[in-house]
Amino acid sequence: MNRRRGRVRKWRLRGRRAQVSAIATILGLLLVVTFIANYLTATLPNAMSVNDLNHVVLIENQVGRLQALLQAASQDNAVLAQLTQPVTLGGQGIPPFASADPAMIGPERNGSQFWLNYTLQGPLGAMAPTSIEASSGFNVHVVNTYLPQADVALDEGGVVIAQPGGVPTMLDPPEISAVQLTNGSYASFSVWLPIFVGNISYESGVSTTEITTRLLNLDTLSLSPSSTLSVKDHSSITLTIRSPFAGAWAGFFGSIADFASQYTCTGPSAVCNGPYSSGGPLANVVLTIPTGVVLNTLYIQIATFAITVQ
Repeated sequence: MNRRRGRVRKWRLRGRRAQVSAIATILGLLLVVTFIANYLTATLPNAMSVNDLNHVVLIENQVGRLQALLQAASQDNAVLAQLTQPVTLGGQGIPPFASADPAMIGPERNGSQFWLNYTLQGPLGAMAPTSIEASSGFNVHVVNTYLPQADVALDEGGVVIAQPGGVPTMLDPPEISAVQLTNGSYASFSVWLPIFVGNISYESGVSTTEITTRLLNLDTLSLSPSSTLSVKDHSSITLTIRSPFAGAWAGFFGSIADFASQYTCTGPSAVCNGPYSSGGPLANVVLTIPTGVVLNTLYIQIATFAITVQ
């Protein structure tokens, strides 16, 4: 009888130990599941949001550096200079839970153009109006997972960023300046605009691609008070930017005191004022510089670059 009771006690003790072990295992699993759930719903999104932001900023800096190289080569008259800029398409992932977010580089989806119009005069009177029409630009579309997707573009010489639902922003404008007088006319105007020739191919993924450019030609018009030629009196110089990032150009011109009252944006309201839609329509931003009879300093430089993406 005592032996049976001892066996029963041992069996009960083993059962209790098994129950305690099972409960401990369940609690341990619950802790692991809770940790993983918290990691996937809070820690991982926060960390990947930081990675997405860092990736966008990196691309902004890379496109901005290329713009600075193009302007510097133009200012130095470095014809045939070759300029190379890497662009990091892949962001930073957190394996095995989150892979690197990709990006795609290529021509601007709906295109972009600029027109520059002016009229000169000489000793014999006004000359035929000059009209320059060209395009230059590429876009890097960043496919973020945890932040809104972003477009970082070199658009007619300006570096812009746009995200769906927001208003495009000018990060680095091209070299453009003016001096406006109190009567509204202008004493000087200066602008640098690039032209790209060659096909910009599409590249996508998470690798690093390279943009290679070569300065082919510079067309520079420089007039001073001592020049034989001048801008025609009582005429206007007009710069038109037709772009999906019109809101960035409107914001830039509006932020410069000498330009704030001299620009218009025509086209869909969302393109001029937001909200931005990637791959959406275009609008025209027109900057008008009235010459009066005092605009005696003019600097226009059109830089033509061959460009390849590989």
